[in-house]
Amino acid sequence: MIQTLKEAVYALIVLSLCTAILSGFGGTRAKLAPYVKYLLSLILLLMLLSPLLDVISAVGALTEKMGGGITEKNAVQGMTIYEENTVAYAAAQTEDSVCTLIAAKTGIPRTSLSLALTLDTADVEAVVITSAALTVTGTEYRIIADKAVAITEETLLCPCTVTVVSGEEVSSQ
Repeated sequence: MIQTLKEAVYALIVLSLCTAILSGFGGTRAKLAPYVKYLLSLILLLMLLSPLLDVISAVGALTEKMGGGITEKNAVQGMTIYEENTVAYAAAQTEDSVCTLIAAKTGIPRTSLSLALTLDTADVEAVVITSAALTVTGTEYRIIADKAVAITEETLLCPCTVTVVSGEEVSSQ
């Protein structure tokens, strides 16, 4: 299959050379002319269809990557694989955005923050964040951890717990 534009140009050059050579044979022997034309048409058709085959194989690979198909149901929650992936992506983006907001408002480095959301996905049309768990790495941020919790609760409108971690030591507030 043709993967890059460079390969397509090379294939076009080779096809042009083959066409020139085969059409030379077709002109000298009248009996072979229809077969040469047929062969050239077939080669040109295959070259034009090869990008289409790449697209079809890419769609198949995407469907496989998504877990076997968009219409397949998750037995636990009744969501399609597509809905499950969409909810997980939205939750990850929300966690990242809230951590960035906390870092901007409190001065805690973004790398020292992580957030885990608990979601209620009973209604896929309206996913609800039921709770949040904030982890702050570094005991020097223990004092402003309460401010981070307040920002999280105000932003997400749900209860939030915080855990301050330093190495192997863990303390909850």
